Amino acid sequence: QFQQYIGPSYLKDCSNCVPIVPIKRDWFNGKKLCWRIMLPLKPAYGTTIHSSQGQSLDQVIINIGNREFSNGLTYTAISRCKKFEMLSFNPMKNCPRFNSIFKSKVFEHRRIQDIKEQQEDEQLHIL
Repeated sequence: QFQQYIGPSYLKDCSNCVPIVPIKRDWFNGKKLCWRIMLPLKPAYGTTIHSSQGQSLDQVIINIGNREFSNGLTYTAISRCKKFEMLSFNPMKNCPRFNSIFKSKVFEHRRIQDIKEQQEDEQLHIL
């Protein structure tokens, strides 16, 4: 059951249920016909923003909610992703929500602090 699912209803009593239908795939191994039945699921990992502190992740999907739960929490979530193009928001928020985050003093302070730490790390690698 997925609360945000808005597609077609598959069950009369449950409008936000999505069926996971097994898929059968056939192939030949030499002259022998082989097959397997599998569930179309992609393994994923979920965590809280608090527990993701200190991690660098390749791909991040963030639900930032309607307001800041704690000062700087959104910055922590955004800064976990190694590449900006691998960062996404679900659900996507409107512009005023993002503006309220980026204008916050905590966001700017943490951004500057991260830049300083990165510059210090780069200087240590030069030595």
